[in-house]
Amino acid sequence: MRELSPPPLNLKRLYKETLEIEPILIIISPGADPSQELLELASEVIGKEYYHEVAMGQGQADIAIQTLKECAHNGEWLCLKNLHLVTAWLPVLEKALNSLQPKSNFRLWLTAEVHPKFTPILLQSSLKITYEAPPGLKKNLMRTYESWTPEQISHTGLSPRAQSLFCLAWFHAVCQERRNYIPQGWTKFYEFSLSDLRAGFEIIDRCFEGTKDFQWEFVHGLLENAIYGGRIDNLFDLQILRSYLEQFFNSKVIMGSQSRGKKATAFPSQISLPNSCSILDYRSVIENLPEDDKPAFFGLPANIDRSSQRIVSSQKLDIIGTYTIVPP
Repeated sequence: MRELSPPPLNLKRLYKETLEIEPILIIISPGADPSQELLELASEVIGKEYYHEVAMGQGQADIAIQTLKECAHNGEWLCLKNLHLVTAWLPVLEKALNSLQPKSNFRLWLTAEVHPKFTPILLQSSLKITYEAPPGLKKNLMRTYESWTPEQISHTGLSPRAQSLFCLAWFHAVCQERRNYIPQGWTKFYEFSLSDLRAGFEIIDRCFEGTKDFQWEFVHGLLENAIYGGRIDNLFDLQILRSYLEQFFNSKVIMGSQSRGKKATAFPSQISLPNSCSILDYRSVIENLPEDDKPAFFGLPANIDRSSQRIVSSQKLDIIGTYTIVPP
């Protein structure tokens, strides 16, 4: 039976469905920023020098319109960021869009948070997508391995490096999905993003340059103090993060699975790290994961779901309570 929920967002796949005459509106959640992913896509498709960004705010309206006209005329890409900050200006943007005769290579990307005063005409004329972390550990990992290429995984030919990257993807997903269990998981909502994942990838990549020896303490320190732990301001949460790093990034998990052929003890029983550099082997591991997250994935007690469901129910009731029922 095929799953009914949609696959994780992939901008490269989405690009194939876009047109030069149709803006692409990316609806973001607070703290989410697709800029880096868009830049990487533009670098691959049209060239980094042909991708432009304008962060909307005070004094940027004229610059945005002028850049829009130039990009349409030259067949380049433009991203107008944070349109929810300038909803009163959006009719001007609509008028400018109607007067354009863009070249086929032109693409207009828009980002905005949900806003009640966002103009409906622009909404209707745009291709709309949401940009947020996919729900669930499995989808989170699938999105990561869709963004990574086979060449990135097999770059050095060292299976410990490929295993370390899977550990990084798992660690990133666990950090994000643990937010579903606030306040027992994390004490607050932390904005762990794709930028953190990319920075972690570069760290692991550099550690394996010209050597087979992985510097665990170096990785622990950078991920804890400079990247993921840099935004954590609670001692309890920092201890959780440090515990994850010690569980996932050590020689018993990675080198040990290669030398003894045993399952990694830091992962659930159904997961065994492949002794391989093939991205397909790691995708196969992800596809065999259950659809529903188990609290054990996060080191949480089995009854933690009750607390999570209670919090979600309260949030839904609060939303319903904000609407006033008008009698007919």
